[in-house]
Amino acid sequence: MSKITIEVPEITIGIDLGNKKHDICVLNSAGEKIDQTKIENNIVCLEEYFEQYKACSKVRVAMEVGASSLWISTKLKDMGFHVIIANARKLRMIWADTNKCDERDAEKIARVARMDPTLLHGIKHRSISAQQMLSVIRAREHFVVARTKCINCVRGLLKSLGATNLPSCASNRFGERMFEYLPDELIPTLGELLEECKDLTDRINRLDDRILQISEESCPEAIKLQQIPGVGPITALSFVLTIDDPKRFHKSRDLGPFLGLTPKRDQSGECDKQLSITKQGDRYLRSLLVGSAQFILSDRSPDSDLKSYGLRITGRGGKIAKKKAVVAIARKLGILMHRIWISGENYDPLHKKTFKKVS
Repeated sequence: MSKITIEVPEITIGIDLGNKKHDICVLNSAGEKIDQTKIENNIVCLEEYFEQYKACSKVRVAMEVGASSLWISTKLKDMGFHVIIANARKLRMIWADTNKCDERDAEKIARVARMDPTLLHGIKHRSISAQQMLSVIRAREHFVVARTKCINCVRGLLKSLGATNLPSCASNRFGERMFEYLPDELIPTLGELLEECKDLTDRINRLDDRILQISEESCPEAIKLQQIPGVGPITALSFVLTIDDPKRFHKSRDLGPFLGLTPKRDQSGECDKQLSITKQGDRYLRSLLVGSAQFILSDRSPDSDLKSYGLRITGRGGKIAKKKAVVAIARKLGILMHRIWISGENYDPLHKKTFKKVS
């Protein structure tokens, strides 16, 4: 029987991140606790504390993913430390503990990182620059949600007062068209909501222009991905910025689990249950891909291999056949976008049919 060799670092540091303070637990190579402390959540305190460990030959730092983990891990890597960002959803021993506190969490992270870092299911953060560009898309989404709430509020209040002949119109024109349907006595109040809708539309339009500018200047890959029907500027740029480094995936098929578009599994003996998708990874990007998949499956989209694939699943019948088809197309779409990005090839909607004719 072959022996399993575990490389134990000289120093292992576990960090439980907080909004105001971080709890830190430091272990030596023998697993003895040599320090347990708290530091303030700022870059100066971080540098001052970790400066004492820069002279050590092997230092492993582990922390849970969180709001501050991006800039903290980036700073520690710049200081020369080996950093692991743990997937919080996989650390049941921490979040399901009946005696949970920050000090114990930091120690548990340190002890797992010391013996077997793979149990932390380490994730890779996107770069700071990608996060900054992605913030434009997230800000736009915030304004879209706010505008939708304004529109629903105005429609609901008018219907409650007997206005039943309200027209349907695009969201970007709602603020202008609804003024003529407001009773005079409601103009001082609902008029403010309509002005807010117009203001939000202007902000969304400015961010749309910014998204196109980012795609042209910083992410030309996003322009290429828009060759696929149903993939617009927002979906393409969100995909590029969320993935950040396409080479992090050995195969394009690995993108399905990363986006949470593959089924969960609960297998024991002869029982292998059919479960829903995992919904792990970036929720916003997954929703964009599902939206694109719905267009591809619709009658408005041109014929393509993706559409044929979805129609075959729909043709099997069943209550949720269409939902399954949409999710399957979304997964295939993500794989296709990654493949186009890696290979640099142009999109061929009927690649399989063309391949069969050639062969």
